[in-house]
Amino acid sequence: MAIGLALPVSVVGLFLSAGLFGVLVAATGAAPIRKALAQHASARARRARRDIRDRALPPASCGRGTLVELTNLVDEIEHHDPELARRFELESLLDRHVELTLAYESALRAARMSDRTTLEYMRDTYRADPDANPRRVELYERRLRCLAQCEATAEWLADELAMLAELIRLVAQRVACPEDLLTDDTIARQLAELDDDDAARRQLATDLR
Repeated sequence: MAIGLALPVSVVGLFLSAGLFGVLVAATGAAPIRKALAQHASARARRARRDIRDRALPPASCGRGTLVELTNLVDEIEHHDPELARRFELESLLDRHVELTLAYESALRAARMSDRTTLEYMRDTYRADPDANPRRVELYERRLRCLAQCEATAEWLADELAMLAELIRLVAQRVACPEDLLTDDTIARQLAELDDDDAARRQLATDLR
């Protein structure tokens, strides 16, 4: 009877051990799997975000080439220092580049709808005519003020775009340049050994005299 009871108990113990081993394997393997899944999800989200940016800019946009350059720089920064890339929110800076580019091109199109020389000529012409409707003069003055505003907006946006691009270039340059060079005193040590060897030879020559 004792033998009959011992067999099931040992089998149960074996299954419990196997189950415990499986739990340990699952526990130790879960972290790498979660990390891999998180990285995969992050990569997919980044690709989707970049597709949206790419579609937002027209094919003939003046900022498309700069976007490609800055995106490549961000990739290099993320490869060398992912934490720095997250801290500086570089993907958000790329989004901002697209927003500023679209606004800049809109401001340029608005400014090109008017010719300053023509507007000033028409305003002065109607202003000099005593029989001219004064509202014509007012409209030309309003258009000139609007043109000045469009030009000022385009100039401000151009400055913002330039500074944003230079910021990303600066971060990429700092990441690419190693800050802490490996100290290696091999050359100094070898030179010291040569000095010691020369001194020993001179001493030996002195002793043999």
